[in-house]
Amino acid sequence: MNKKMIVLAMSLIMLAANSGCGKTDADLQESSESATSMITSQTEASVTESTTEISDATTEAEKSTEESAVKTTEAKTDNVDFISIDGDWYIDGEYDAAHISISSSGNFTAYYANGNIENTGYIKHEAKEKDGVVIYWYMLYTNDDKPYIGFIDDGSERKLDFYVVTGTPVHYVWTSGVGGIADDGRGDEISAEENYVGTWGCGRATLNISGNDDGTYLGKITWSDSAFAYVEWIYPLTYDEESQSMVCDGNAVKTYYECRSEDSEPDATVMYTGGSGSFYEENGVITWYDAEENIGEDMQFVK
Repeated sequence: MNKKMIVLAMSLIMLAANSGCGKTDADLQESSESATSMITSQTEASVTESTTEISDATTEAEKSTEESAVKTTEAKTDNVDFISIDGDWYIDGEYDAAHISISSSGNFTAYYANGNIENTGYIKHEAKEKDGVVIYWYMLYTNDDKPYIGFIDDGSERKLDFYVVTGTPVHYVWTSGVGGIADDGRGDEISAEENYVGTWGCGRATLNISGNDDGTYLGKITWSDSAFAYVEWIYPLTYDEESQSMVCDGNAVKTYYECRSEDSEPDATVMYTGGSGSFYEENGVITWYDAEENIGEDMQFVK
């Protein structure tokens, strides 16, 4: 209660006392109750005003604390270096797969499996809150500011692998000391014949070339004819240094498979054996030369 309230209270009490001359007890009681009521009303108003001031001050303090927290979060995300994630990242750690090169300054270049550049851009360290928990993660944006991929920052000093969490959960593995691979997606230590190894596609046809333990290779083409039928070619292959191509000089087999129903095993019809053919790779494109039916004419397979 401030000084004004005290003075007012005293004045009312004195007024009530002075007005008691010639009054009845009932009149005195009424005057006293009136004075008390006025004092109580003024006191309640003062308390309400004080409470409002305290509440406003508390709200301002809370707002200041929230703003401070936001600024702290922004500062943490703005001042992050990218040393823990710099380097070359290959899908599943396979050198013949697509990969991403990340610099410690926060820039990246994404490569197709054939070494051609898919995207370039920059990286931001961002914070998102979920169920009261703040999660930090790295978001890659292309140079035109479009989201590319994102992955969680687990706080490790040297990240060794990550899974993309903004789409298909692709697994990237960090490679150390490879040197030169990030330049073209391959590296000089990868031999010419190994460029053929992997899965390639051309429309409804898929080509897979794999290596055998004896240094030879196996090529398999699967060409869908319908939802219940497909054709398959099997080529035993060797790498020809002179032509730098994969060659089958015989023993290729063509088989037609057809399923009578969704649950049945396919019926196999061998269409020929002893076939020949070859595959030639140039600039990330494989051309198929079928010596039996020339069916591979104008077909080009890419990864």
